[in-house]
This record gives sequence, structure tokens and C-alpha cells, in this order.
Amino acid sequence: MPEYSDSWKESIIHPMNYPVVPTFTGIAKLLKQDKCDRSKVDWQEALLRSIDIVGGFTAVDGATIINRNYELLAFGAKIARSGMSLPVDQIITTEPVMDGVPRLMHPGQNGGTRHRQLHSLYLTSATRLP
Repeated sequence: MPEYSDSWKESIIHPMNYPVVPTFTGIAKLLKQDKCDRSKVDWQEALLRSIDIVGGFTAVDGATIINRNYELLAFGAKIARSGMSLPVDQIITTEPVMDGVPRLMHPGQNGGTRHRQLHSLYLTSATRLP
């Protein structure tokens, strides 16, 4: 999700059970530190702890939502297509193998619920990217 934007909320089914207020900024703060610090063990351990914290929220049923700065915005979210988005009737897929042939299919035939929900959320936010 773009930072400093709430457009993602338009694709969330409300009430949102687990918004993170204030946002969890552990990863973002570490990434803003001087690059020289990144080789230090303390910095690397702090990054791993922050990643573990965010990763733990993915165990909750629903979507874990982070922005481009790796700030945790919500977890356990249920995503629906925004009223501002058009439904996608067909997608083209290819397999990452030699001689893979592109296939045209309905989105419901590809991936699980998480993939379809993420795609809906992306379409809502992609139209508002700077």
C-alpha cells in the first residue's frame, strides 16, 4: 500500500476487527537507520524480531496489510472489491517453465481467496499511486 494513504480502507469489509493503531513501525524505523548500522548484529537481530512480529499476524485468518514502508496497518482484514473498481473478467497466466504457454482464464480459476482479495486491494490502491 502507498504510504500516507487510506485508500486501502475502501476495499476492507467493515467493521475492521484488527486495525493497528498506532501502526507498527518497527521494520520501517530500522530501515531508516544509517546503512552502516545494518552490518551490526544488534541491528540484524532487531530486524529479525520486527519481521517475526509482523509475520506472527499472518497466522490470523484474513489479510495482513502493510504499506510500502513495511508499517503494519491491520491484520485479520477481509477484503472485497471496492465500488470504484471494475471486476476483472479474464487474466493471462503463464507457468515459469520452458515453453510455457500463456492461458486466458477467469480469475476465480487461479489462486485461492487470498490471491483474489489481494488483487482487489491492489486495484483499488494502484489507481491512486503517486
